[in-house]
Amino acid sequence: MRLTEIKGLNMDLTDAIKDHVEKRLEGLERLCEDLQPCDVAAVVGKTTKGQQKGLIFKAEFNLNIPGTLLRVETVKEDLYEAIDVALKDLKRQLVAYKEKR
Repeated sequence: MRLTEIKGLNMDLTDAIKDHVEKRLEGLERLCEDLQPCDVAAVVGKTTKGQQKGLIFKAEFNLNIPGTLLRVETVKEDLYEAIDVALKDLKRQLVAYKEKR
């Protein structure tokens, strides 16, 4: 699996956020071994610039597999929670795709 892009939305992308995304994506690499090339793009950040409370953090992942695109988007109060939930959903979609194949 190749991480093609990590983009920050309405906020600066820190090394800690990048490391968290990369570490969580390592768990999906095993599932993508037989689906090469397998490219993933990530967008993480705030949903708006001015909002201070509520569901303000967003994580979006697009996994491009030959012949299909798996996409997840999650909005939560915590950025790291949004990343974790989105990647859990992406893993569920990937397992379902492989079972269907």
